[in-house]
Amino acid sequence: MLITNPSSKYDAAGNAGIIDISLRKNTSFGTNGNLDGGMGYGKQLKTNLGISLKHRNENFNIFGSLSNNNNKAPESLNIKRIANDGISNTFFYQDNSQIRSTHNHNYKAGVDYFLNDKNTIGLLATGYFNNGHDSSNGITNIGTSFTKIDSSIIADNPASNKYRNQTYNLNYKSIIDTLGQEFSADLDYAHYRSEENTVYNNYFSTVNSHPYILPLTFRNLTPSSVKIKAAKVDYSLSLNLKTKLDLGLKSSWVSTDNDFRFENFAASQWQNNPGRSNRFIYEENINAAYATFKHDFKYTTIEVGLRAEQTNSKGNSISEQKIVKRNYLDFFPSVGINQKLSEINALGFSYSRRIDRPDYKSLNPFVSFVDLYTFAQGNPFLNPQYTHAFEFSYNHNKTLNITLGYSITDHLIMDVFLPDNKKKTLYQTVQNLDKRSSYNLTVGYPITISKFWSMDHTITSNYNQTKSASLAGLAYNRKKVTFSINSIQNFNLNPTLSAELSGDFISAQIYGTYAIKPYYGIDFGIKKTLMDKRLNLKFALNDVLNSRKASISSALSNLDYNLIQKQETRIFRLSVNYIFGSSAVKATRERNTGLSDEAGRINN
Repeated sequence: MLITNPSSKYDAAGNAGIIDISLRKNTSFGTNGNLDGGMGYGKQLKTNLGISLKHRNENFNIFGSLSNNNNKAPESLNIKRIANDGISNTFFYQDNSQIRSTHNHNYKAGVDYFLNDKNTIGLLATGYFNNGHDSSNGITNIGTSFTKIDSSIIADNPASNKYRNQTYNLNYKSIIDTLGQEFSADLDYAHYRSEENTVYNNYFSTVNSHPYILPLTFRNLTPSSVKIKAAKVDYSLSLNLKTKLDLGLKSSWVSTDNDFRFENFAASQWQNNPGRSNRFIYEENINAAYATFKHDFKYTTIEVGLRAEQTNSKGNSISEQKIVKRNYLDFFPSVGINQKLSEINALGFSYSRRIDRPDYKSLNPFVSFVDLYTFAQGNPFLNPQYTHAFEFSYNHNKTLNITLGYSITDHLIMDVFLPDNKKKTLYQTVQNLDKRSSYNLTVGYPITISKFWSMDHTITSNYNQTKSASLAGLAYNRKKVTFSINSIQNFNLNPTLSAELSGDFISAQIYGTYAIKPYYGIDFGIKKTLMDKRLNLKFALNDVLNSRKASISSALSNLDYNLIQKQETRIFRLSVNYIFGSSAVKATRERNTGLSDEAGRINN
């Protein structure tokens, strides 16, 4: 079951759905596993391999998996913009291309030990070690118009990166009685490490391709470390067959250490630039408690809850000698009501207050460059955003679903493109905008044409208004109606052969300071099963028309640019999956660790 407006039992962060999984203990013994392999090709080759294993006996459930993914992903970025310094216009045309190569290795290993029929203790370890390198090249033409070029900057920016993660979870679960009384406890620890090294080589030439100043070479070294510890306990009590009470506590501790080093290449050696280097340390502690109460009447189900979160944080920009401390206590109520009107009709209502905290990378004030006139920078002064979300729903015959939602968000966290007219630069950063109001209507309806053909359509319409008293020195107030259509066609050609054709369309929209043009695409796939469904072969073609690209202009009146970003989206894929061993061994016990919210704020 997907809970689109989660109750107070779950972390108050985020507006996405929560998967509510309730599994009984698996009493089937044996061993099984999966072998996966695949390859894809668009403009570059991609490959993946993986294996997963499960073994269960009377006392233990042991499971694990390994996977490897190799990918080369080309991308192009073109920006045409006009900068005005108050005296004259300068025209920039920036054309950048990049190929990102990644080699990713993921692992998971775990064991559940059944102390008895009602008590289980489990240990889970997951992680990855990923390496990559980027080849990025670009040219920036500068002139008095887009056709009259005075000079050019040619950029060659190779980069390498490493990402490492180890996560551990210790879990205890006790089923106290058969009425639903349960207790669980989790201890979690995670350590994320990354190293990103980029060299920026800049060559300056006149319109006749003659160098007019010496090349400029510098590099960014950005080692980063994130450590997370968390502890939580959850208790469920069924007061009777129709009434349930859930209680819980959670604490988490996060520390990040980012050491940004900016070095110039001069006199045949790398020299640190202390004015542009910085070390940023962030510490955060969140303590939470929740209670939810649920009661089933004859035709009505009501669930109410309250979650309290106390946050202590400190951001320390050591080189800039800036410290940002915050201490605050928040309450997050939730209400859910489901009303059965008849055997085939039901109504629902939900309300919740949510919080979204900035991801750790956005809080880091470091600078990363596309070229000398385009860069991105974090913001250590970001505040969390708060959302009040209301939702009404109607379901007919478990097929037609209609949802009407309204939300209002304060201190909206948003990526923005802003100009620095004096320096004639364009930079991306993250800011808190004052408020966003949003209305949405979603209609979903599956249709069965025949045994051979079925389809599922979803239509969504949104009205968003974003306001801010001051953005780039001006008041900001933009509103827009947007709609999207998603259609999936399923074809059962025979008992072992099926195909799927899907398409989506999103109309023009305003997202923060971005005015985004319509976006659409078509995907196709076909699947063949063999060996009593143990062997599965799949062929897929993503973005058949090669139409998916981001085309963006400015929603700010004092900024004039047009941006087109095209990634490798049309990809042919062939995959193979083989299931072996006993089919009686059911799914591994799922558990919701205490790191889900904090880990989701790591943005590599």
